[in-house]
Amino acid sequence: MRTMLTIFSFVVLVAPGCGYYRVNSPLSKDRSNDVHAYSYVNLDTLEYLADPHAKERTTFILVALSGGGVRAAALAYGVLEDMHHTPIGHSTLLDQVDIISSVSGGSFAAAYLGLYGRDKFFKNFRHDVLERKLVWDLFLKAAAPWNWPEMLLYGRSDLAEKLYKQQQIFGVHTFADMPADAPSSS
Repeated sequence: MRTMLTIFSFVVLVAPGCGYYRVNSPLSKDRSNDVHAYSYVNLDTLEYLADPHAKERTTFILVALSGGGVRAAALAYGVLEDMHHTPIGHSTLLDQVDIISSVSGGSFAAAYLGLYGRDKFFKNFRHDVLERKLVWDLFLKAAAPWNWPEMLLYGRSDLAEKLYKQQQIFGVHTFADMPADAPSSS
């Protein structure tokens, strides 16, 4: 009996690492030729960068937000909040951001800001993301036996995706719903 329990435990813990992956469908909107799309490819189309004598903006600001789960999301929130309260000219440092690049936990903040805009970000991000027990909820989902078959076929990332949709963090939005303008726009 003990041997069977050991084998079962091994399969449950190790097999999800050998799972298949779902293939994401391509974006429905083709932004590759859109000069207003928010992309590195279009940097030379930004008027103030293309014209070295432009008077309005001469500074290019790229923000990189690191990964590390909820702690990284909290750090990203703090950095963006500080940038929001840092005046530069007639606006804030956050208003001047040209590009945000992020991974993992930092992407929660970047995606939330980009998708919902500055006002909703500062009003709701703490409650919607930081004050939730997402890691614990994900652990409970992974520990639930009815989720094991799906984990064998796919993995915990798919469980996380479902959890984030259930928690209504990003709702049904996809990357295609991200506005093409600056990240701090409302």
